[in-house]
Amino acid sequence: MKKFFSILFSAIVMAGLASCADDVQQMASQISVDPGSVTIESGGLSFVATVKADGIWTSTSPDWVTLSPAYGTGDTQVSITVAPNSDATRSGKISFESAIGAVSSTNIDLDGAPQSVIAVTQAGDGGGSGGTKIVTCKQFCELPDDDLNTYQISGSITRIVNTKFGNFDITDASGGTVYIYGLLTPDLRQQVCFNEQGLAMGDEVTVTGTRTKWGSTIEIVDAVYVSHVKSLLSLEEDSATVGKDGGSFTIVADAKGSNVNVSFAEEWLECTNIEKSGDVVTLTIAAAANLEAPRNAVITLSSATESASSTVIFTVEQEGNINPIDIGSFIALDDDPDSWFRIKGYVTSINNIAKGRFDLTDATGKVYCYNIATEKGGSTNLTGKFEVGDVVTVVAYKTTYSGTIEAVGYLEAVEKVTVSTLAQMTANRTSGATVEGTVVAVSKQGFVIDDGTDAAYVYAGKTFDPTLFKIGDKAKVKVADGKNVVYNFATEINGYEIAFKSGSVADFVQPKPKTADAAFLDAAVAAIDGKDKSKDDLVSVEYVTIEGKLSKSGNYYNIVIDGTAVQCSVSNPLDSLNLDALDGKNITISGYAMGISGSGTKYYNFIAVSAAEKK
Repeated sequence: MKKFFSILFSAIVMAGLASCADDVQQMASQISVDPGSVTIESGGLSFVATVKADGIWTSTSPDWVTLSPAYGTGDTQVSITVAPNSDATRSGKISFESAIGAVSSTNIDLDGAPQSVIAVTQAGDGGGSGGTKIVTCKQFCELPDDDLNTYQISGSITRIVNTKFGNFDITDASGGTVYIYGLLTPDLRQQVCFNEQGLAMGDEVTVTGTRTKWGSTIEIVDAVYVSHVKSLLSLEEDSATVGKDGGSFTIVADAKGSNVNVSFAEEWLECTNIEKSGDVVTLTIAAAANLEAPRNAVITLSSATESASSTVIFTVEQEGNINPIDIGSFIALDDDPDSWFRIKGYVTSINNIAKGRFDLTDATGKVYCYNIATEKGGSTNLTGKFEVGDVVTVVAYKTTYSGTIEAVGYLEAVEKVTVSTLAQMTANRTSGATVEGTVVAVSKQGFVIDDGTDAAYVYAGKTFDPTLFKIGDKAKVKVADGKNVVYNFATEINGYEIAFKSGSVADFVQPKPKTADAAFLDAAVAAIDGKDKSKDDLVSVEYVTIEGKLSKSGNYYNIVIDGTAVQCSVSNPLDSLNLDALDGKNITISGYAMGISGSGTKYYNFIAVSAAEKK
């Protein structure tokens, strides 16, 4: 159940500091309304709101909203009609006010005026210029993936990733969130707009752009700035971390509106105190001790005036007593029956299913699960629960018996696994899959697998340990939803949920390579002209040989090839290739293609398998 907190600050001044719980009890809502917000399509809508009041109440609303009745006494059902909107998206608020001294349980009222508000946002049939249509963030998110029209959206900044380039989330009253990946000034200058405009958390920003999708994230790449309104709210800090034993933290907000609404849904959080000094509101929030897995929460603060509203987000992360850990790290722990961890892997063998004894394996190692119960405190008979090849999660502590490392605990989850081919995976990018293939190339940040139907680069990131897999290993990879993507015009598994070495191919031999000469590279670049690097799978992940001069610049290893402006770029090469010693020399290098990047000079990227000076 969502928690709302209501404080009349004039009462705080007279009575001193008080807890949120005490204030809510002492000032039970004398006027409130349900719902607190609505989002309406352009054609208009009628709906019923419930006003609860202890006396006479009145209302105010925009001229495009009609209330019946518009005033009354006590609890009342109010019919509200929103007129059709043939213009741009619009928003406003319907305020219900009481003449007797109490406040809405959904508001911290900065002026001491008892009221409750319905925030109304209505889509429009148009209103943009030059073919640009104005839509809500939710409508923008619901557009089809192949929509290339230009749209205008507005929303409050609820997360900032990067201020130099302008990477941030905006959220509006429709509940939709759009990620802005790069913000341009109206004259299309890059990397300056966010800081030039003085944008900050909570500001209401209007941008234009086309819809793109990265994994499951809806975004605009290089959105064009239109305008913004400074937030009525700003936070001193926008996040807090709490230890597993619990504790308190504060939220300090500078509030310019007539009220502040504070809400969160988590039962393990409780508001214990509120203070106000001028426009500054300080909330103290207590977090209960956490005996389970790490958890997080979002606290929403909003403020409004007659003409504007703002929303900011405060995030809380709490450590847990049952932390996820890979199997290799679990094996390295000291034996401790009081320290429990969550481990996940493939069931690679079963010793005795009736006694809960089996091997669990991931990319980092294998552990013997001993006497695993069906649930905490349950029996160990796991008959029918899973079979070899399924993915199992257990909560366990580490112990050692006669030299064998064991995980002792209980079963938490089972995922039945059906192995798909890479060709089947790439034909259905809307969902995850489990694939199995031969490791044909390894870099410092991932590896390439080939199952005979297709090949894909498995990107694991900077934390990847390249010793986990070697060329010729068989690898099974569980790919989560949204991680089967097209990146730089090639298929990529953008991080795996779980993987492990499932075998090896004796006497593995690479296939005959294609020669990536000037004509080959020019044709590859010509094929991607005007295409979408995150949608159009136009570069085959295949084995190629390249001849040219190696040029190292920082961490980049590029190869200049005679007869073409296209360069080849070696991605995160292993130290064993010894490319530093080949810098400036003409070399022959072989590896697997993984896409084409670059806005000026085009780079044909690949994972190197072998390299040598050309004789």
